[in-house]
Amino acid sequence: MIRYTSENQGHDKNRLLHSVPYGANREKITVYVSYDEGQTWIVSKCIVPYSSAYSSLCVLPDGTIGLYVEEAYAGASGYSTMFYNFSLEWLTDGNDTFYPLGVADYRGNSSSRFRPSGNGSPLGCFQSGLQARISLREWMIKE
Repeated sequence: MIRYTSENQGHDKNRLLHSVPYGANREKITVYVSYDEGQTWIVSKCIVPYSSAYSSLCVLPDGTIGLYVEEAYAGASGYSTMFYNFSLEWLTDGNDTFYPLGVADYRGNSSSRFRPSGNGSPLGCFQSGLQARISLREWMIKE
């Protein structure tokens, strides 16, 4: 579980993110969003709809969400580690948007937020939505 945004730091909402398998089996890694410090988790989206195990979340410099997860395809022996990158807007089906602090708002308002655009990803291969997945091994070979 990670803190995505905090009103105490100037963001518009408190947001926690959590990634865990759905149900009793190691499958269906789902990311949840809480707006009330973890009392309820009203937003959820399954990211890996098949066999999956451990996962870890991070917030990338452009404000998008990174999910590092172990997953296994049907018939595969063992797990592969994969990285997913997506926006809060995609995760919430357009019902919430992340606005980074410190820059004028994209609507021209005087607030200290803006709406990110472009890919801005450290891996340089993501656009919008659930942009891509790349195995750590593939990424290391490219580097």
